[in-house]
This record gives sequence, structure tokens and C-alpha cells, in this order.
Amino acid sequence: MLIKQLTNLIIFTLLSIVHLNGQIDAKLVQQPHSPQWIKVGDKYSDQTSGICFIEAKRDQRIFLLADDTGAIHRMVYKNNKIVELTTYSYSKKAKKYLEGFSKKDFEEIAFDRSTGDVYLSIEGNEPFPKSTTKIVKVKFKNNSIYQNSIIDFEELKIQPQDLFEKYLENNVAYEGLAVDNNYIYLGLEGFQTNGFFFSDSTLIHIVDKKSLNIIKTISTKKFGIGTICGLHKQDNLLWGVDRNGFNIFSLKFDENLDIIDWKLFPFQSKIPNTINMSYIAAIESITIDDEENAYIIDDPWKRFYIPSEEIQKKLNDSEVANFKKFIPIIYNYKIKRNN
Repeated sequence: MLIKQLTNLIIFTLLSIVHLNGQIDAKLVQQPHSPQWIKVGDKYSDQTSGICFIEAKRDQRIFLLADDTGAIHRMVYKNNKIVELTTYSYSKKAKKYLEGFSKKDFEEIAFDRSTGDVYLSIEGNEPFPKSTTKIVKVKFKNNSIYQNSIIDFEELKIQPQDLFEKYLENNVAYEGLAVDNNYIYLGLEGFQTNGFFFSDSTLIHIVDKKSLNIIKTISTKKFGIGTICGLHKQDNLLWGVDRNGFNIFSLKFDENLDIIDWKLFPFQSKIPNTINMSYIAAIESITIDDEENAYIIDDPWKRFYIPSEEIQKKLNDSEVANFKKFIPIIYNYKIKRNN
């Protein structure tokens, strides 16, 4: 199986090279303060798989984070540093709803700027009926993310149900989720083959926001995208991360929701507070703020994440400790356009 995984990884890399020179005239420039641990003092997130930008307030940028462990946090950026991390509490009603899941596996979180709604993708786990995979709206106390309390979850009944559930597997669902004025974009993590999730392509469902009907399904094979673990909609561009391909991607839509252009941006991991030292990353989510700063979340894979002993010897004690606690990492890029 390991040989098969490595073979597929090589295929992903070759596909990335083929499609690197798309016509989208942009590049991603990693910022000097990037990356950094998602940590404030003794507080940190755990298995973070989702991030969405909410708003800028004076000199602060506000984000929501979603963890595989069933937690949602509010994160505040100021002067290019994480300065605040607040974990939401759940009402009795919200807790009761979450009791229906064998694992509270939150994957992606998205903010609808046209309505103020927050969407969340919840992944199904063993025992696995397909119906445990959900797309929900998160209901905050007093409809405010600043109240620190989640009071309920509203399920979205996306139709046709058989298409929504067709490719779902245990621990394989919609890790990509984005919303704009009219549509919801659902990115399937990938296809399961013999217990492994390596493939040359996956799918994006486009859902009409009013009717909740899937109106279009797009294969990513043409674009060299093998997995989708995060999505963000920005005007006519759909940004995302391909974890297994080690790429950030951008897809350009026309008015008919056809993809008319695309570009892949190779991702290179970096250990925080070091120069040119990498590790095995698992990029999971993307969001973009009003000033065209892109933020990428790396969710630590606890079976295959800590750098080798040789690398650890070159790190200070705090960096080694952060790796051993599996603290997630956030990257910050500036989107540079030439037009």
C-alpha cells in the first residue's frame, strides 16, 4: 500500500507541473511573519480543519476556526500575530444535536458575507450511515459571533439526496465548503480506494442557495486537483487546497458556472521561527481577507507529523514541544496580481 501511495503522490506532482502555468495572473507570496502556531499563551486549537474570515475591525482581523474534535473558536489577528483565541460554548440544544454523531468531526467552516450566516461541514464516522454527513448553519446567541455561545445547528437538506450522499465514505466527505451570494460550493475530499484516499481527481457540487438543489457537478481531473480539503469563494474565483497534491489552487468561473481558467500554486511547508526547514504538512483549509491576504491552515496528522530526530535537534525546545502537542500551524500569503 505504501508503494501505491507514493506512486499516486508522484502522479499528483506531475499533474501539478503540467498545470502550473495557468492563465490566472496572480502569485502567492509568503509573508515574513508566516507561518505561526495557532496558539495564544497556553491556549491552542486542536486538529483544526476549517477557517473563515469574518471581518476587519480597526487593526484587527476576525476569523472562525473549526476543529475535528467538535470545537469552534474565534481567532483575532493583530499586527500579523494571533492575539486572541476564544472557544465557543454550546447550549443544551446544541449539545443534544451533536450527541447524534459518533465523532464530532467538524471539517470546514464558511462565512456568507451577503447574509451573515456561518456554514459548517460535519463529516460522518463509524458507525457510518451516510446521513451522518451534514452541512449546517451555525446559530450563535443573539445572532452574534461575539457572544461566545452557539445555541443551535440548522441542517440543510441538500437535494437530490442520493447525489449528495453518493460518494461519501466513513471519514470521507465535504472538506471543502464555500458560499457566495447565490451558491454553496461543496468540495469532496476524494475517492476511497482500498482504504486509501488517493485519486487523480475529485468533485465539486454547486448548490443553489435558495432551493438547496445541486445544479452542477464538476470533476477536477482536468485541473490536476486530486483532493479538496478547503474552499473559499472570492468574486469569480474559487480558491482551495489540495492536501495530497501539496497545492493551493484557483478556479475561474464564467457567468454559466463553467470553469474557464485555473492555476495551481505549489505549497512548501516551513517550520515556524526557522529558516528553510520543512516538515510533512497536511493543509486543510483556506480563507482570504479584504486585503487579499490568504490564510492556510495545516491540520497535524498525529500519526505522521513530527519532524525526524535529526530535524528536532536543530529546533529550540518550544518548537519541539509544539510539534509534540500537535498544535496546528497557520500560513499567511499575499495575493499579488499583475492586472
